[in-house]
Amino acid sequence: MAAKVDLIVLTYGQEDYTIRCFDTILEHSSDYRLVWVDNGSSSQSRKKVMKSFLKHEKRLPIWSNENLGFVQGINLGVDMILKNQQIEAEYIGVLNNDIELTPSWLDKMTSVLDRNKSVGAVGPVSSAASSIQGWEELFKRIEVPFSDSLHDFDTNERAEIMDNKFGDQYVEAPMGISCPMIAFFCTLFRKEVFKKIGRLDTAYGVGYGDDDDFCRRMYDGGYRVAVALGSYVFHNHRTTFSANYESDVVRSIRRKNKAFYDKKFARANRIERSKL
Repeated sequence: MAAKVDLIVLTYGQEDYTIRCFDTILEHSSDYRLVWVDNGSSSQSRKKVMKSFLKHEKRLPIWSNENLGFVQGINLGVDMILKNQQIEAEYIGVLNNDIELTPSWLDKMTSVLDRNKSVGAVGPVSSAASSIQGWEELFKRIEVPFSDSLHDFDTNERAEIMDNKFGDQYVEAPMGISCPMIAFFCTLFRKEVFKKIGRLDTAYGVGYGDDDDFCRRMYDGGYRVAVALGSYVFHNHRTTFSANYESDVVRSIRRKNKAFYDKKFARANRIERSKL
């Protein structure tokens, strides 16, 4: 059976978040296959999630025997999708297990890719974020004439407001670290992007900076990235990181990966300038 979208959800423990994510995918999505990449969780953890996973008609379990980290875990899912031709989906979604989906979230994102072939990846508006994907920052950037904020509404009410206000509209992502970028907590990609650009760079280890890097590579490859204004999801930020790493370790990872990014693309920029 064909599906339009393969949705990769990477997990490591945190079963309650995963079950909530899986259940909201089931409730609010259609024409998809759920690709569950478990990053070395215990058998008890997997067993707890399994009942929710089995509710999905189209599904693909991929279980690692060790914790590969975010980057290699997502790459494992992408590799298996590209090798498995039984279901030839047009798009690949990358979802954190700590998000909660809402009505029409996926339809609004696929609509952006369906209508504009130059967009390689699209993300939703979200709850709290320092980028344009956080609704408060978004309203400042595009000067939305709302008399009230979204603070007094629950997740599905916020999604309904955003859908009614913006429908299928989208904006191109603003410049991040030297290129337009979106965060990969909930992102829909054209499958061709992974075939042309490659995978996430494993040099970023467990994560941080890998999304900036991949957006830069998409940008250099001629793709644009966008935010679907009518798509809203709730994100419980950094739950897995907080559960497994102390704050000083996280800061060290971020510094190291930022330095790697700067060095990598400074070299690329010098090469490009030398061709002029």
